[in-house]
Amino acid sequence: MRQVGKTTLLKKYAADYRSFDVPEMTSYFEREGLGLLQATRKTLALDEVQKYPPVFDMLKHAIDSFKKPGRFFV
Repeated sequence: MRQVGKTTLLKKYAADYRSFDVPEMTSYFEREGLGLLQATRKTLALDEVQKYPPVFDMLKHAIDSFKKPGRFFV
């Protein structure tokens, strides 16, 4: 679905918003991604994650290490 407000919703309800539409985000996540996911205690929105599939394994690891519902919007 396009143009229905997905990104707007993420930006409104997440304390921190990151998008893989930005080319630098992929290189950032290659270096710092797991650390960012493990350290965050506020709600983090990750938009366009399908553009960087390794983020799913990182999310799984971060969620398994600290189980708090609602930490991530994907």
